[in-house]
Amino acid sequence: MAISRQLISDEREEAFMVLRPDGTKNELFYDGADGSRLISQVHETNDGKVVFIESDGQNSNNGNVISINYNEPFHSYKNLTSDLRGDFKSVYPEKSGKFLVSYRKSSAEHYGLYEFDPQIKSLSKAIYSSQDFDIAEVVAFQIHEWQRKLPSEVDMGVKTGLILCQDVNFQGVPSSGVASSRPKASKIRIIGRDSVLGEIEVEKDGSFYLKVIADTPFRIENHG
Repeated sequence: MAISRQLISDEREEAFMVLRPDGTKNELFYDGADGSRLISQVHETNDGKVVFIESDGQNSNNGNVISINYNEPFHSYKNLTSDLRGDFKSVYPEKSGKFLVSYRKSSAEHYGLYEFDPQIKSLSKAIYSSQDFDIAEVVAFQIHEWQRKLPSEVDMGVKTGLILCQDVNFQGVPSSGVASSRPKASKIRIIGRDSVLGEIEVEKDGSFYLKVIADTPFRIENHG
């Protein structure tokens, strides 16, 4: 699981994505309400829940502990700390079922380390706090079982990748039923970090098929 934010062409807020360890099968897992922000790492609990810190958008520091079900991420949203005064910055589930959280009562205080019980939605006394520093991220040192290696669709020995596009001019189904008057592209331009990598003509139906260098950032621009 990872937090992803789109910046190029259309800037969007953060969203949780799930993907294989090799970077393939990248899919949307959770996207918050308009204006909300994801401000912590995501962790899985022993009972199939996923917990993280999310702000309501009105105050980027006003974070709450959010729980969603792994099997129904878009239909199981629960704000576990909406009735508690203060801000949360990070959360880490313990094997006991309780959470370790970074929390402060007001902006005048530093974030301290607390234990939080999700069943009764209550905080314990501070486990650790400092008058000079914030507890920014909670991490528990413990033994983890070695993850089994999943088969990968990526052959790391190949230095190129293939891109197939069915229609570069497709803009989605218009809600008004009126087709777009935007002229169709006859070429595309491949742009790297600092220069144009090349231009190719597209087929009459808008499709193209090309080979690119692996592990090299690029973007595609309609041209001509």
